[in-house]
Amino acid sequence: MICMPENEKNEMNEQKNETKNEMKSEAKSEIKKVMLPTVSAIIKNDAGEILFIRRSESSKYGKGLLQLPGGRLEFGEQPIDALKREIKEELDCDFMPATGRVIAASIHTFEFGGMQIELVGIAYAGKINGEIHLNQEASEYKWIKMKDALKLQDLEELSRQLLIQAKGRKI
Repeated sequence: MICMPENEKNEMNEQKNETKNEMKSEAKSEIKKVMLPTVSAIIKNDAGEILFIRRSESSKYGKGLLQLPGGRLEFGEQPIDALKREIKEELDCDFMPATGRVIAASIHTFEFGGMQIELVGIAYAGKINGEIHLNQEASEYKWIKMKDALKLQDLEELSRQLLIQAKGRKI
């Protein structure tokens, strides 16, 4: 048994407590990071306008924002299949890609619900077949020229980045 003066014991205990508190503080400050792969459709009509949907007020993320139609990939799903599924769910239309190639890709990082979210987005150009019938995720749809859409304050950031990348490419 080692004997040490009382003041050294107290100092050692204080250091242990400080270390424990620092470790707890670091654990609390670590923010959960989540990466979400997403797909979007850049759909043009005959007037050269692009289709946007407005997120409904009941949406968890992006309430009221305009965005390109699309959504998240499910585990094991191919991107083009995910996009066809999302377009069917959101618009009740069939999506036909212009080509099988991605025309834009981007990453958008933001904090939401105490987490750091990283959206990894890719976009395909294409057309839709059918009349648009929105589901509960969207409150409206609009056809907007790209140059006008890029000026909008309520355009969701990942959609903006994808449009900037696609600008000048044949859509």
